[in-house]
Amino acid sequence: MQHSMISLTLAAVSLRDLALVQAVHRHGSFNSAARAMHISPSGLSHQVQKVEQALGTPLFERGGRKIVPTAGGKRLLLQIDAVLGAAELLQQTARSGAVAFGGELRLGVPASLGPYLLPHLIGPFPQHFPGARLSLSEGKPRGLLRRLHEGELDAVLAPPMQAASGIAVRPLFFEPWDLMLRADHALAGRRHVALEQLDAGDATLMAENHADGMPGDG
Repeated sequence: MQHSMISLTLAAVSLRDLALVQAVHRHGSFNSAARAMHISPSGLSHQVQKVEQALGTPLFERGGRKIVPTAGGKRLLLQIDAVLGAAELLQQTARSGAVAFGGELRLGVPASLGPYLLPHLIGPFPQHFPGARLSLSEGKPRGLLRRLHEGELDAVLAPPMQAASGIAVRPLFFEPWDLMLRADHALAGRRHVALEQLDAGDATLMAENHADGMPGDG
């Protein structure tokens, strides 16, 4: 295991100190950076000098109308940006690890199924996934699957269909269906009827726009 070779002076530099240095670079002015970071100009100058002393080199050229990095400061500022970016990523990773789904589950639900399924999801969701937020999107199954494939949604509840490549399908439950026939129909007396036993003319199938209550044409 490689041991850290960071000096004691550099170890005393905080992320806040580095953020102050970054602010001076971004604003090109100690006064503007101090206002943005809610610190006095003298306090900001002191913290920047602390970082410069820890690094052993000046970061900014002072005296001009605008504060600009030194030649060595330009290279060090890139590393400071990288350190702050890594710290932010570390914080985001820690938060996403503590909360399910990274804090939010973007779920697509067909409009026709929403009234039946959502009551079973919305209530228990906070209990099973504390801290996570459930964002719902309604639409037609094919449109929802397209958004899932493009990364706009995390998951979709949909009737069985052929999914695009890269989409994993998991069955959740099986729902019984009732077949409604005329009393004098040849199959009316049977307890179980296979789909293959129905003639095409016997069935009225619902198209994808069945959310509007419109039967399909075929």
